[in-house]
Formats: sequence, structure tokens, C-alpha cells
Amino acid sequence: MVWSGIRLPICRSQIDIRFKCDDRTLAKRMPGFHWMTAYGDHTKELAYALKRVGIAWDLLG
Repeated sequence: MVWSGIRLPICRSQIDIRFKCDDRTLAKRMPGFHWMTAYGDHTKELAYALKRVGIAWDLLG
């Protein structure tokens, strides 16, 4: 993005995703528009890491 001749680093990625939960459930549980994504199933590793740092999470799928 260029603003007044200055380049600003912004999020520009767009991807199509599929999810297994209901749309309304996802909308209620995931407010905002900044998400982190990864290719593949890393559920086991994510659960371990989040538990270690004290972050609660729900698997919506």
C-alpha cells in the first residue's frame, strides 16, 4: 500500500478456506479479521503449545 508516497506494510493475503463448523458458531467465536493459518493438520502440536503458555482454545470442527 502506498500512502502519501510512503510504503506501508499491510496484510495482503487472501485465501479460500473450508471449515467444518456452523457459520454462525465461527462468527461468534472468531471476531476480527486477523487470523493465523497453516497448511496441514497441526491440531496436536497446537494443543500442546497453547497448554504450555496457558491459552485456552476450542476445536470447532
